[in-house]
Amino acid sequence: MAQSKAGSEMIISKARTKALVKKCNVGGDFYDALDAATRDLIRKAEERALGNKRKTLKAVDVGPSQSKPGSEMIISKARTKALVKKCNVGGDFYDALDAATRDLIRKAEERALGNKRKTLKAVDV
Repeated sequence: MAQSKAGSEMIISKARTKALVKKCNVGGDFYDALDAATRDLIRKAEERALGNKRKTLKAVDVGPSQSKPGSEMIISKARTKALVKKCNVGGDFYDALDAATRDLIRKAEERALGNKRKTLKAVDV
């Protein structure tokens, strides 16, 4: 299993991330940065739910997304659930988190191409 630099298992799937990127190559540091950004989305969602006195994470806690979840998720549901400590995870949260992660990838690809690069790097996240 893929592990982040912190030593814990990655929330994202490297293979599915690579398959989603169409116009660029993917640098090794990009996966760690994307994983960290996804973890940050989860942490902020948990803080928002608790701030609203809820014990269940919902799609609204991730925020709006322009992407739609694909047939195969970029994120791991089991690892996401294991990361959340103080809340339950609603079914719609996984789709919203996956869509937000896809947005991060899409924006990173646009940034790399805008900078005339063909390789996604950590700075693109």
